Amino acid sequence: MREVRKFLSIFFGLSQWNHISRFGFIGLPLFIALGGLISLFSAVDIKPTSAAGTTHFVTVDGDGACTDIDPCDLQTAVSNATINDEIHVAAGTYTASAGSPLLLINKTITLTGGYDKNDWEATPDPQNNRTILDGQNNVQVVRIEGTVSPTVEGFEIYNGKAGQGAGIFIEEGNPLIRNNHIYDNDGSQSGGAGAGIFDRGSAIIENNIIHDNFSAVVGGGIFVDNSLTSGFTTISFNEIYSNTANPANSSSLGGGIYLESNSQALIEGNHIHKNRANSGAGFGTIGNNITATLLLNNMFYENEADAGDGLGGGIFAWGIVNIWNNTIAGNSAHNGGGIFAAGGATVQISNTIVVSNTGSNLTGIRNAGATISGDFNNIFGNSSNPTFTTTISTNPNFINFDTFNLHLRKDSPNIDKGDPNTPASINIDIDGQARPNPDNPDPTRVDIGADEFYDSTPAFILTPDPNSDSFVNRGETDIYTHTLENTGTVNDDYTITCDNDRPLWTVTCPTTATLNSGFSTGITTSVSVPASASGLAIGKSYITVTSVTSPTISKTIIMETTVAPRPGITFTPNFTDTLLPGDAVTFTHRITNTGDSPDTFSITIDPEPNSWAEILPSGPYSLPLNIGASVNVQVKVTVPDHAESGWGKTAVIRATSDFDPQISATVLNTVTAKATVGTRYVAVGGDNDNNNCTQANNPCETIARGVDQALSGDEVRIHSGIYQEKNIFINKDIYLSGGWQSSFRSQTGPDGTIIEQIGSINDKTRFFEISSGTKPTIYNLTLDGGFDGQGGAILINNSSEIELTSLILKNNGAGFGGAIYAEPNTLVTISNTHFLTNTATTLQGGALYIDGGTVNMQHSSFINNEATVQDGGALYLKNNTSLSSINNLFHNNRAGGDGGAIFADSGMIDVIHNTYVSNETGASGTGGAVYNNTANLNIDSSIIVSNTANSYAGVYVHDGSATATINYSDLWNNNTTPDTNVTDYTNNISADPLFMDDQFHLGLGSPAIDTGNPDSTQREDFEYDLRPSDQGYDMGYDELPGCLAKRDGEIFGSIQLAVDKPDA
Repeated sequence: MREVRKFLSIFFGLSQWNHISRFGFIGLPLFIALGGLISLFSAVDIKPTSAAGTTHFVTVDGDGACTDIDPCDLQTAVSNATINDEIHVAAGTYTASAGSPLLLINKTITLTGGYDKNDWEATPDPQNNRTILDGQNNVQVVRIEGTVSPTVEGFEIYNGKAGQGAGIFIEEGNPLIRNNHIYDNDGSQSGGAGAGIFDRGSAIIENNIIHDNFSAVVGGGIFVDNSLTSGFTTISFNEIYSNTANPANSSSLGGGIYLESNSQALIEGNHIHKNRANSGAGFGTIGNNITATLLLNNMFYENEADAGDGLGGGIFAWGIVNIWNNTIAGNSAHNGGGIFAAGGATVQISNTIVVSNTGSNLTGIRNAGATISGDFNNIFGNSSNPTFTTTISTNPNFINFDTFNLHLRKDSPNIDKGDPNTPASINIDIDGQARPNPDNPDPTRVDIGADEFYDSTPAFILTPDPNSDSFVNRGETDIYTHTLENTGTVNDDYTITCDNDRPLWTVTCPTTATLNSGFSTGITTSVSVPASASGLAIGKSYITVTSVTSPTISKTIIMETTVAPRPGITFTPNFTDTLLPGDAVTFTHRITNTGDSPDTFSITIDPEPNSWAEILPSGPYSLPLNIGASVNVQVKVTVPDHAESGWGKTAVIRATSDFDPQISATVLNTVTAKATVGTRYVAVGGDNDNNNCTQANNPCETIARGVDQALSGDEVRIHSGIYQEKNIFINKDIYLSGGWQSSFRSQTGPDGTIIEQIGSINDKTRFFEISSGTKPTIYNLTLDGGFDGQGGAILINNSSEIELTSLILKNNGAGFGGAIYAEPNTLVTISNTHFLTNTATTLQGGALYIDGGTVNMQHSSFINNEATVQDGGALYLKNNTSLSSINNLFHNNRAGGDGGAIFADSGMIDVIHNTYVSNETGASGTGGAVYNNTANLNIDSSIIVSNTANSYAGVYVHDGSATATINYSDLWNNNTTPDTNVTDYTNNISADPLFMDDQFHLGLGSPAIDTGNPDSTQREDFEYDLRPSDQGYDMGYDELPGCLAKRDGEIFGSIQLAVDKPDA
């Protein structure tokens, strides 16, 4: 054991550190070759501690009593162990379930990996018996809780995920973490720290390889915060490289190692290189002057703090930082490529090489307000702003700076040039060699830098080909090139041997190599696999290099060559089905491993936008299968509620060999949506794409789409808004309604939903065409600006029945039937609908042209419509049309020919409680309100006033064979005398009806009040006011409201009717 107390007290004056000592260096050989994982595990043997308790035995598949013949699983062994017990862990990959750490340690025990489960007595060999603790990028790997002192050694700790200590988390205590390989752990979560190791206690972290760990903020490799436990952390003789504290985070610090405020640590003999952070890429500490760090005998190289402010590529120092005998070379940062000393820090730099660091501002050492002391440094090839009394400013002459072999050459100016008063406790270098070298010219002085020069010292690194653990096809040979580098201070020869543990396999390699100091060469090795080898068989090839100068120095690479399997898959069957929207079906497929080796198959669904399919359980997922094994794969397909009829999707389910992604098989699941009954929804800004319009929260965009998707009996609800659509073909019995609001739960009036056409006549056509034989309803819309040859807004084909309710049809035009054209044998029901400013441009029917059929019309108005050239300014009735017109208004309509409001060619015409005001024919026209050719005409209880024609400005009957009657009506102020040539003319008056407004309501005193037909059967007027009111029925479409009477729960507009009620 080396004594450290005196040295630490010199620098920190902290008596509580008296217990600190370094472990693991007594009896180490004088020369240690440095290198990768192989070199690490070779340099320090892992040997079980003398048993002070029970030994427990663990295997990957263990579930027994934790004995050597009946092993258990890892966590069970820990749970069963008591203080000072040992746990021997056999080779294999150990994993954990989500939500808990893979390994929880809460007692003082020793866990050692690298055992062979077939020979528990053999020395553990982590290189040959890889013992992997795999967090699967899902859980923390090792968690140490409580004031305990466990030992964890001989493991590969990787793929952990946690905000703190994804690889190893140390809550407190004094654990020993040694001879492990800690890599690829993820602390990318918000506030992530110490992805490799997070220490809150007094851990001893030695002889580990720690690399490629990532933290979101601080301590990519190691994070130390022992401020609350008054602890002291020792980090010694590790290789710490390619770790990252996210450089994109401006607060990131300590890519390799981070020391938190008020914490204490000894960092000695480490290779710290290729780490990245915003600041302190190699090492960073932050805090006040209580933070205390001793950096001793470390090599910092190729660390980068090039993002953001970029402070300290090698070291960021804040607090008390003592830097003795370090080599800081080839690092980069925007500020202080080698060292950045922050304001308020106390930094001593002695016996240290700062060389060839880069950046944009003081590339060697930048003092930003710290108190800096020290001396006897070699500063070369970079700029610095602190000055020292004794500084070597020449090239340090490393063995090979290009490969970052930073050991000193024999001609280095740093040999024997260290501080003469260097504390005696600095007595070994980064390689464990004694300081000072007693064979140097001045055996009393140490060398400057992390390395103590020893002349004629053999040492080498043997680095495996990164592809050496690979698959090889049967009957083929693969070639690998390993790298041999002479890192010693003497030229050397080497003997090389190679062998394989499988008798029919062949491995070749050169037998010798010669290298000068600092040089390297490739060792080309071939491995031949016989054609008879089994898939996934593993052959271990041993490549051993031995120094001729010192035969005790020998390194071995173990290559694991795996025979490439011949994967195969069958995946059946395909399925086809049709479903209603909203329904789901589960298909069961069968996958079989037809390859010659066990394989794992990834099950995925080929990417497709808005796929209907999902793998059960939720995929993607993997299935391990032995040779010939089969398993079911279930896929659920759900047709979305909005799927249109006939829309189908084919899901491609793919099974892919994990070994060879080129080997895959697929099954197809084709599902087509059936037509579905239900209300359809349309709104401006909706989506037509593959949409059946049945979802109020996902409406279609166009009315045409809603109509197309609807089935007979469905309702199509159109949200308020303006739609520019045309040529909507209705060929089913649907209910089409507009004015919807509030997620289609309430309605406004017909002016809420407007269907319009803009532009020139050549760009226009009608809005709706009603197919023969259908019975649709159109409700609560405005149709504005349609134009066509016939029926500018609506064309009603023969033998159809249509209800038009609460519509506004305006500004439409056609050659005939400016708004509507109905073919023969149609039934048209019009209620509460308003025809405004529609035009027949060349023929008849400014608003309606009915070519034979039946029209029932009530509560509607025809205003400002025109047949520009011919007859029927509002209506043209042809071919024996039957018209029932009740409670309607005709005002200011005009015909270029006859019939300013209505032209009836033939048929049956009943006009009851209508009002005709200011309608007009052409200059030679007849029948300013109504022209009847041969129809049977009955006009009852109507007002026909102020109409204009060349003759018979009220009503004209052309053919004396027609039956025409006018009863209980008011014909007044029409511009010709007589008003009509109808001879069946009884109970009529000719008087000013005294309208009270421009909507032609009757005012008090009107002669039309109570003078209508007393036998009328109508019970309401155009506004749904009760008829009769008071003593009789009023003429025209309006009933002047009077007193109401209620009898037996029924409301009457006339007291007399209430009195005369039958059965009263």
